[in-house]
Amino acid sequence: MTGNSRPSRSGKPVTDLFAKVDTATLDRTSGRSAVVILVARLANLIITLLAQSVLGRLIMPADYGIYAMGMTVLSFLLIFREFGLQTAGMQKQELSREDASFLFWANLLIILTLGALGAIAAPAAAKFYDSETVTPVIMAMIFAAIVGGLSAQHSMLLRRQYKFNVIATIDIFALICGVVVGVTVGWWRHDVWALVAMSMVQQIIVTVLTFATARWVPGSIRWEESSSSLLGFGAGVTAANVLYYVSNNIGAIIIGRYLGEAPLGHYNRAQQIYAIPSTVMFSSVYTVVFGSLSRLNGDADGYRAFYVATLRRVSLFYMMLSGILIFAGDDVIRVLLGPNWQTAGEMLKIFSIALVGSGMAQTSGMLYQSQARIREFQVWSVIDCSIRVAAILIGSFWGIYGFAFGFAISTTFITAPTSLWFVGRRGPVSFRDQIVAIAPSAIVFLLALGGAGAGHWLTRGLDAGIIPLLAECGGGAMAVIAIGSVLPTTRKTLIEIIVTLRALK
Repeated sequence: MTGNSRPSRSGKPVTDLFAKVDTATLDRTSGRSAVVILVARLANLIITLLAQSVLGRLIMPADYGIYAMGMTVLSFLLIFREFGLQTAGMQKQELSREDASFLFWANLLIILTLGALGAIAAPAAAKFYDSETVTPVIMAMIFAAIVGGLSAQHSMLLRRQYKFNVIATIDIFALICGVVVGVTVGWWRHDVWALVAMSMVQQIIVTVLTFATARWVPGSIRWEESSSSLLGFGAGVTAANVLYYVSNNIGAIIIGRYLGEAPLGHYNRAQQIYAIPSTVMFSSVYTVVFGSLSRLNGDADGYRAFYVATLRRVSLFYMMLSGILIFAGDDVIRVLLGPNWQTAGEMLKIFSIALVGSGMAQTSGMLYQSQARIREFQVWSVIDCSIRVAAILIGSFWGIYGFAFGFAISTTFITAPTSLWFVGRRGPVSFRDQIVAIAPSAIVFLLALGGAGAGHWLTRGLDAGIIPLLAECGGGAMAVIAIGSVLPTTRKTLIEIIVTLRALK
């Protein structure tokens, strides 16, 4: 029996959720964990896409618009649901049982308060959007969010011990249950409640199974010496997340208020599919890498090497996907959602430009948080939000596509490169370190763009659908593999990814 385990009543070892992780094996452990999470998220993605493919044919864009209206309110409340306390728990090198108990009870107080505020705000949101259906939708979403928030600290403790296989199993099982319920309700009602039911079932199951798996019961709430620092860290992260919310949702709020439910439905679907790389790839990376970086504080060389390797792999993935989707966006939407979503398809092609910027700069938040540079993180969030909101508002003069263009152009050509400089002014990872890590991915972007463009040209006489999509994705991927594996600058990263995948065996 290991030092990280204790016997349970059944005789099987139970992991000590507060045991110290061995930093000597951190690279190998985090690499395997990242692959586990990525594989699980890919399975999650496949299930979600299949569900959306069915629901997109059962539910009209206007109902997706109502759901998006509810999500603009719920997403804002979700920023405060954990109040950055889960991140604070992950960032702390050594977390005591008293600290974890404090985080749980503080989190519970916050989510109950937010639930009450959300219930009060629901009628106002319905009036703002001029849609009575929004009120009960928001109320149901708030209930699910409260239940989902109860397991935040239990999940954090499992993550600290790299129990990502357990977390992944719970997430996939809950998603399957939610999809079954959502599709059933969609077939029965053909309205927004299918989407609400899917989310509710998923969050309830995740909370129940996470509680059962962690087997941790919080103690009484006590104010410890470390409590103020945990709250301060969480408050700083939350403030930055509020600004991130504004810059990512201002377009949806304006479209819903002035253009109505159907246009918002198209915008929401395009934006949600654009966000899939962040949901699948980056959240998987963040889950593992953030905890590892926090434990490497004090080892500048190890920290730098670990982060640069992560950035190199993440940027390659984002750049390749951007190059392909710039041509294949409308085909993706047509295959997934059907013929009623042409506007969403054109918008996805525009949003894909922003993936270049995401590939460059999305990991920079981990530098601020893992190094506890929260004040700088807040300052940068203000700058980022101001630039992107201004660009989106300027783009709004050109209609619904202008919103997407404003977001994409400002993200890739202004905020992303500026963020690399801003975060690299101090700390173990410099601006130059980041540029060197990203440079090979620029070649990958051009290869993917050229390959997808060739596939698009070869199928130009066909309607949007599966055959053009296969040609564009296949052309982009083959160009990256065939030419990228020959070029020294990209071959190294491709080999690193293959080695990481093999480590899972």
